[in-house]
Amino acid sequence: MKKGIIVNHSLPTCACCIAALITAPVTVSAAAAGGARALSEQAFLGQYEPETNVDAIAALDLDQRSIVARLATGDRDGLAEAQIVYSNGQESSELNIKRLSTEAETDLSASPTYKTFVEYYGESDYADQWVDASYRADATSFSGNGNVEFRNFFLEGRAAAIRWGTPLLHVWVYVLGLLETAANNCQISQEAGANDEQIAIWDKAVALYTGSEARESGAHG
Repeated sequence: MKKGIIVNHSLPTCACCIAALITAPVTVSAAAAGGARALSEQAFLGQYEPETNVDAIAALDLDQRSIVARLATGDRDGLAEAQIVYSNGQESSELNIKRLSTEAETDLSASPTYKTFVEYYGESDYADQWVDASYRADATSFSGNGNVEFRNFFLEGRAAAIRWGTPLLHVWVYVLGLLETAANNCQISQEAGANDEQIAIWDKAVALYTGSEARESGAHG
């Protein structure tokens, strides 16, 4: 398959997921849904047109940039401000980065990758526990492996743990988990709307991976 292929969501054998797995970038045809679903106004990178409203999750890139900027101040006030953005969100009113971990057990139930991380750490919200302990200068208390004593870290080390913990432990696992969940739950069916839920999950993965800034500029996210 080549770039720019139109993926028709009405095809059997769950072509919506299979095609997206093996081609990049992909242009998705809204006409295939017969106009039944609401489309967001902008495609991602001029290629992928989501069939559901994913503005909130796409805007989490702005929360991440805000966290990084506050951590860069190198002081306790910046760390405290970053924690507020992490927990409550700033740009995306319906979602925040913390929830990518605390709600992962429900959202990523069909993801082998997420389950591997849970088995290692012994906790379903391991990512939030890691970052929260970094913010509080405390030790993690995983029932499995990977515990860290952040009381032994200086401010710079704790900021680094948060700076890289959020994109790697939260965002990366959530994106991959959504893709796996959508693919694993796709149904082989000609029935209209049979895979609506899986398409919505896939839309969220693309939105979170790309981000709102790359969606608008096509340059970076």
